[in-house]
Amino acid sequence: LGWIIDLDQRTVTLCDRNLHKFLHALFCFDTVTKISINHIQRIASLASRTSMLSRHMRPYTHELHIITSAYSNPHIRISLTLVAQSDILMWRSFVLLLVARPALLSRTLNSFRPQQPQYCFKYDASLFRIAVGVYTADTDLLLTFAAVDLPFVVNNEARRQNTMEFIAIIFGLLLCWRQGLTTFHYNLHGDSKSSLAWAQANRVNSMLARRGNIVFTTLSMHLDANVAEATHIPGTLNVVLDGLSRNVHPSELGLDVSK
Repeated sequence: LGWIIDLDQRTVTLCDRNLHKFLHALFCFDTVTKISINHIQRIASLASRTSMLSRHMRPYTHELHIITSAYSNPHIRISLTLVAQSDILMWRSFVLLLVARPALLSRTLNSFRPQQPQYCFKYDASLFRIAVGVYTADTDLLLTFAAVDLPFVVNNEARRQNTMEFIAIIFGLLLCWRQGLTTFHYNLHGDSKSSLAWAQANRVNSMLARRGNIVFTTLSMHLDANVAEATHIPGTLNVVLDGLSRNVHPSELGLDVSK
């Protein structure tokens, strides 16, 4: 199946054969020349498989799948987009690192199991402000929160609203970093189904949110933070965070301003 399952170390890793196949697929062409749809799909497939073990590389798979979606003939040759070229270079660098230090490409068996969350991020975003609160998962105790005005103008396009909601989750991770919280699982409560799905999958379906995705996965790896469950909360019930994102003072929402 292409995996090495080590029951002594309790880890899963990519077998040498697939790693070498990926290495060859990445380096047997020049990124500025045209490449066949079939070859791009092969790289995308191997990249997706590898990113199951290294989730901080998941942002660099989306474009490789997208650019081939409009073609039915696998033998057509196309030019790579600039983003796809960048993703290929990222994967080349990563795979070379794995050749030198293969132990980096391993994931514990335990990480595949559902985990008990320690915290819960509740968040919301408007067109001018994002808000997030970090709570304990079991007692719903507020640990820290933030409401931040955006330094740029956002229109009401759905993709921009979803990106703002996703950035609110990133701020939740930054708050945890500031609090010194590491190695934890957390639930997500928000009214944006797209941002919830993106965070749970570690991959966005929007080029607009690509940079946010890179920051999210990098922070998650740095903090060893993982989403346990993502729950959609209708906007009418997300009263506190909705108020924070619309400039209501925390004290009016019953929040401890010192936090």
